[in-house]
Amino acid sequence: MIKTMYQSLMMFTLTSALLGVKLVAAEGVYDCEPHKEFIATFNYLRQSNSTAAMPVQERTDLAFRVAKGCHGAAARFIKVNDFLVNALLAPQHALEVAESFVHRTESETDAFVTIFKAAYATDMLDLNVYNSLKLAKSLAQEFSLAPEWVAADFFELARFCVSEHYWDLPKAKCASFVGDLVRETASKTQNGVPLPRGVVKPLNAALDFLSEQEQGPKLAFYDALALAETLIKTSPFAVDAFIASYRFAQSSKGLQLNRTQAIDLARKVALQTAYQAPAEAKKQSMADNRGLFPDVTIQK
Repeated sequence: MIKTMYQSLMMFTLTSALLGVKLVAAEGVYDCEPHKEFIATFNYLRQSNSTAAMPVQERTDLAFRVAKGCHGAAARFIKVNDFLVNALLAPQHALEVAESFVHRTESETDAFVTIFKAAYATDMLDLNVYNSLKLAKSLAQEFSLAPEWVAADFFELARFCVSEHYWDLPKAKCASFVGDLVRETASKTQNGVPLPRGVVKPLNAALDFLSEQEQGPKLAFYDALALAETLIKTSPFAVDAFIASYRFAQSSKGLQLNRTQAIDLARKVALQTAYQAPAEAKKQSMADNRGLFPDVTIQK
């Protein structure tokens, strides 16, 4: 019997090879340790003050769902739940948010916690717990692939914005400004990959050039901030384009424009940093090297 099965298997393998048929294993993770995740979660729910009264069956069901998150799921769940409970979020709501991180990555979990801290802390943006939660979730969970710089840049910008030693803007203004700037930049992708450049360095470079440097336009701070925001929402790389264009526009070897004219030209040039090809061009075959370029006649 065994010999017959072996011969059949060998014949099937040989036939598949001759016919060009490939046997492909199903993609997935096959080394999870769900028992560890289940036990860690169950024990945590039994010992935590916020969940000690939870019925055994409910505790078991939740631990089972967490275990489906595979490696590190229990640790992610516990980290988020403890953090939110300490921030005085309602225990049931905290559990729901914590469970949503079971299938997320460690970096996404850390980003959520970092952004929530900056939003909630009284010496930072000082939002209430629900607005802090909404903002942190929008930046850490809503992207299919969040850039690595999101959390660090959000925290740094929030610190600059509210500090009396830096921008010293109202906290409500800072929450809106920082959240919108980071979210819009983080949502941009190139070839399906998030932009590698964050917002802190280009924003500081823009403010320094626009309002501080002698060779810059010496704008008032709020005017400089508004222009810098426009540039970065176009692309973090637009700041470099603006600075180079402005210098050329005012140079004796360039256009020799006045300040207002130079700002206008540099802005127009910089806004071209983000380019999206027309639909017709996108459909062109890559073999067609005329693609996006006009016909050029080279004269000898």
